[in-house]
Amino acid sequence: MVNGQELTFTREEGKPGWRYDGNQTTVIITTPRFKVSDRVEMSAELPQATEAQQRALDGLPGKIGRLRTAMDIMNDTWRQGWSPDSLIHEFEVGDRMTYFPERAVAEADDFQAQWPKMVSDVLAMQKEPIDKTAIMRALSHLGVEMQMKAGQ
Repeated sequence: MVNGQELTFTREEGKPGWRYDGNQTTVIITTPRFKVSDRVEMSAELPQATEAQQRALDGLPGKIGRLRTAMDIMNDTWRQGWSPDSLIHEFEVGDRMTYFPERAVAEADDFQAQWPKMVSDVLAMQKEPIDKTAIMRALSHLGVEMQMKAGQ
């Protein structure tokens, strides 16, 4: 609410209303223009999140950023390899949350649940004729530490 008027959801930047940036897990509120001398009262009500739900959202922007780097590394191996679909799906979580903020917590939960499969899919690419060091670099950006064996 701004001066007693409810702000509605909008996807347009700069338009008065509220929107959600899923990549940053941040609510962005844009008000109408006011003179600097005008009194402006704002209030916001956010849905209650359980501790588990809050943990699922905590750290998500950093993970999305690391996924971007890992995806770039994997995509640089094109012709021999490419980012697996599960990595792309995980990377797009922020965009899905932006488009459907009411599903943010469910998306964050799904993100956590699908993370091991995505890591497994990247690891499985070692069997492909692909630069193994690229896979290790991508995994290190995802926080997965591995020792590469000689001859692999």
